[in-house]
Amino acid sequence: MTESSANAHVVIITGMSGAGRSQAANVLEDIGYFVVDNLPLDLVSNLVLSVGVADGTRSRVAIVVDTRSGIDGAILDDALIDLHRDGITTTVLFLDADDRVLIRRFEESRRPHPMPHSALLRSITAEREAFEEIRAAADVIVDTTELSVHELRDRLREAFSS
Repeated sequence: MTESSANAHVVIITGMSGAGRSQAANVLEDIGYFVVDNLPLDLVSNLVLSVGVADGTRSRVAIVVDTRSGIDGAILDDALIDLHRDGITTTVLFLDADDRVLIRRFEESRRPHPMPHSALLRSITAEREAFEEIRAAADVIVDTTELSVHELRDRLREAFSS
């Protein structure tokens, strides 16, 4: 462990599609985090080392992982263990929302759900099941059901601006 990595913080942003991962990534980027979106979990440790955390080039990194790149709690656990071994502080941020709100958000955006099923609710249910283990192990869970984008921004700034 170097002194640089001992001061480093890595946030893993994950959670339900439509719950605000992109907004969370934007907020963290605005407060000084280097943000990478859609990274496969097995590349987390390599990315953190390659962006300069060990040598102090960057001390704050946020990585968005989701169903597009595959969700596996064991792989996430391995990545977190590797980062902790290197003296890097980690936080798993899980964003969630009520199913009815996720459906409304997808219908409003007209974007396809990343887990293709014949019905949107089935896609959401399958994604929720895939995330069960990771949600249970998350350090911070933010339910965005009743939050505006501005309220989410304020909550994340408060949690991660230090």
